[in-house]
Amino acid sequence: MARAIELVDKAKETSVTTGKVPISVAIAALYLAADLTKDARMKKDVKFTGISKNTIQSRYDELLRKVVGKEAMVAVPAMAPA
Repeated sequence: MARAIELVDKAKETSVTTGKVPISVAIAALYLAADLTKDARMKKDVKFTGISKNTIQSRYDELLRKVVGKEAMVAVPAMAPA
């Protein structure tokens, strides 16, 4: 979770979060942090409602490119409703 907080802080510093729904950035940061730290359990434990998978995927890709500096690694997995 600490890695997700670092990602969000860096995203705020670089204005990546400007105009974005905060919860979508937070969820994407959790998924990206789980991928970067290879923590499959954290990815499985993330549950949310009211935001589309496409929105989360877009935020994930944007964080990956603009904050981490990499191209797309993987797709956000199928998400279970909360």
